Amino acid sequence: MNKLFFFTILICFLYGCGNNDDSSESSQVQSYALKKYSPSFSNGNGEIIYAMDDIIWTFDFQNQTILVEIFNGIEPVMLNPGNYSYMLGEYICGISSSELIINNTNYGDLIISNTPGVLIIHDLCSSDRRLLFNEIE
Repeated sequence: MNKLFFFTILICFLYGCGNNDDSSESSQVQSYALKKYSPSFSNGNGEIIYAMDDIIWTFDFQNQTILVEIFNGIEPVMLNPGNYSYMLGEYICGISSSELIINNTNYGDLIISNTPGVLIIHDLCSSDRRLLFNEIE
């Protein structure tokens, strides 16, 4: 009886007792819609507000990829449509952020805001160019 119990526990441990938890994988992929783009003060343009279905960035946090999709004839902001690899570097400006490196190019700081569902990308250590995203649920 003890051998059968031990064997059952071992099988459950190795195979997870049939518990296929796909929620952890799906939570690693999250889409964000660009809500507002504030260009650098030096180029003279003002803020641009976008609809929730104009520009969507889908982050795959596990595989460190970003899928950029652009709809409704909108001009690209920062990245053209396509798939990109990214990595996060250490923050260097004394704020709670990470350096965003996409395809080996630095794109500024990535901040996942304290406000739920908000993601911000802005130029490193400055208040110039800023992209404000809202999470798509």
